[in-house]
Amino acid sequence: MKTQLINARDAARTIAHLLSDNEQSFTPRPLNRFSPEESRWWVIPSSEWPAYQYGKYTFWVENNTLCCGLGIEKGLEPKVALLYSKGKPSPLALDKEWAWYGFLDSLKSGELAEVFSLIEDHIERPVQLEISIHPLRDRGDFNRYETRFDQNETPFDQIRFSSTSNQLSITTDEITNPDFNALKKISSLADLYKILTSDLLAWFWVDFNIWVPFKLPEEGDNPQDLWSAWDITERILLPLGRWVHK
Repeated sequence: MKTQLINARDAARTIAHLLSDNEQSFTPRPLNRFSPEESRWWVIPSSEWPAYQYGKYTFWVENNTLCCGLGIEKGLEPKVALLYSKGKPSPLALDKEWAWYGFLDSLKSGELAEVFSLIEDHIERPVQLEISIHPLRDRGDFNRYETRFDQNETPFDQIRFSSTSNQLSITTDEITNPDFNALKKISSLADLYKILTSDLLAWFWVDFNIWVPFKLPEEGDNPQDLWSAWDITERILLPLGRWVHK
């Protein structure tokens, strides 16, 4: 599949405009504001920043491929956050306003599996998942978005899956911490729920992304043969939109 969109910034700005109306506005944001051309971009259902608590539409380019989908962030468990911030309130602490909890409920109930099946019908190929697990630094004023691109950032673990009929197969394994080896045994969304709700991840920040890859356009392509911003929005992003709201 190919798209008319030329990069992540183009995708985020165009789709934010398509989604915004009198009732809800969406804001395109680069994850790395110092290098927006190379950065992942988010479309957020708010103008707030940071926007940890919100589900977000996410876009990034790798290997001449534009990845389009949903991003959910898991912060720190409240008790862990208090220890981390030395007893002070922390914006990194999970609470009932975070999209993470509703996302887990949908994973448990089978709603996410239904959305996956719908998207797979639309694109006639697998949906992709990415789980990135980040240790946090020992500083109370830590801002995930300001320091993520620091050259001295602590390495993180990542694993990717391809989902077909709600069965998962590993496509990329960059797990180096043996404590996370259980992720390598996941074969279904039900297995994934058990891992994401375990104590294993309480001390870690988790980025969870669901996406579909599109090849970038080339000279000579017929625009009518390419997926437009509206095609991607209607067939992929709107089904995921139940986790993107204020």
